[in-house]
Amino acid sequence: MKNKKSVRDRVERSERKKCICVTHHHSLFSTFSSDFTMFEDPEFECCDENLPPLLRNEGVIWLRPHEIAVYSRFLSSSHPKREEVIQRFGGGFFLAAVISLTKDPELSLKVVKNQPIDRGYFEFTFFTEDDTIVVIKIDDRLPTKNGELLYSQAPADTFWCPLLEKAFAKFRGGYQHLSIGNLEDSLRMLTGKEVYLFETEHYTPNQIHSMIKKYLNSTRILCCKMKHSDGNNGEYGRSLAISDAIHGNNGLLISLSDPKVPFDSDLSIEEFKNVIDVVFFLSPKEEEMRKEKDVSILRRIDPFGRNVYTSGLVSNQNSQNNSPCVLM
Repeated sequence: MKNKKSVRDRVERSERKKCICVTHHHSLFSTFSSDFTMFEDPEFECCDENLPPLLRNEGVIWLRPHEIAVYSRFLSSSHPKREEVIQRFGGGFFLAAVISLTKDPELSLKVVKNQPIDRGYFEFTFFTEDDTIVVIKIDDRLPTKNGELLYSQAPADTFWCPLLEKAFAKFRGGYQHLSIGNLEDSLRMLTGKEVYLFETEHYTPNQIHSMIKKYLNSTRILCCKMKHSDGNNGEYGRSLAISDAIHGNNGLLISLSDPKVPFDSDLSIEEFKNVIDVVFFLSPKEEEMRKEKDVSILRRIDPFGRNVYTSGLVSNQNSQNNSPCVLM
């Protein structure tokens, strides 16, 4: 009897210790108690104020993955897949950058680390303009209407993309700030790497095809922007990811990924030049950049030259040593 009591005592002490550890590590789990209430993020409330005006007072309900799909999961395989990125409302400039990341499994797993789907909270990492690493913590409640996700979708009940998008929305100050943005900002904030561009008007179709093929081999992360009637050089226009540069039977082709559909489509290089005005890519190897002759056309982007941050949520207190700061 004494031995049984001793075992029970050890188990009880172990359980008490485990709960203390959990409460201490997740200090914002104000609702985490003995009945294991799911985490609700007090820094990013599920309310109309965090939605664009068009979706306010429209009966939006915030649901967790297990309330949307019975067999919800974070990843469907060892790394994020292109076909799992599907846009529904807003956020095209961000999701095009996300699609491009799926072309590089190693880099994508640095951005989208596999996490348990059933614990009610997730963490993602972004970068500020001064290279501060910011860890964004969110709960898993997502905006829905009639039981369907309003923003990026969860094909095959895979939720890494909607959750990453929610973390980015928190980073930017709300879902309302996903309606307008820039590809270069998204690439920089997702990867922390320098972003370069070239404008198609300065090159022949053959030159464009050769450059895209070269940079795909070097960096694998390429995006582009469709021309806009305002001719405003990058501020507006539909965002796409570039998947491949192909030598087809009927000529040179560029394979493009549109966030609104789960598959790629091909454009002739001539049509590509006609509809695309800017190509963005992550910095390739230094020696390749030094070989570029026209540095006035191929130039480095300073993605934070514009006031794109509308939120005061990000702290730069650790920027001196490039250590991560945490935004809960």
